[in-house]
Amino acid sequence: MIRALRMIVVTFAAAGVAGAMTPRDVASAQTPTPTSAPVVALIGCVERMTPATPPANPAAPVVPAFKIMDVQPGAGQKPARLATEYLIVGPESIPFAKYQNQWVEVTGSISATPNPSPTPAGRGQAPAPLATFTVTALKVVSTECK
Repeated sequence: MIRALRMIVVTFAAAGVAGAMTPRDVASAQTPTPTSAPVVALIGCVERMTPATPPANPAAPVVPAFKIMDVQPGAGQKPARLATEYLIVGPESIPFAKYQNQWVEVTGSISATPNPSPTPAGRGQAPAPLATFTVTALKVVSTECK
């Protein structure tokens, strides 16, 4: 009998808490979904980047990094701010090494620029980090950079 009474009390307590929640409470409890960056197109020259620091393990293979430089807006939506260079990343299906020293149009999204150091880069200092452009498509405009 006591067991049945406890079960009834727990059931009513749970119903009271659930009934006290308003739709606003439920909406505020949900996590907002991040807004995706707009898809834009850029035109520029693909160049290989040299690592700023040597690898900690000299035997480890160095993964090449590439940037797009001398950037101009491409077709379609224009980015709010346009830098002259971006670090480019993308799926393995886009072999950036194949397009090195070629003028290309890339489609994708720009991520925020990492916080730059308070002092400008000088001799012996690393350059300011580049914003990253995540490439979803690449098209050759010219086989030579201008």
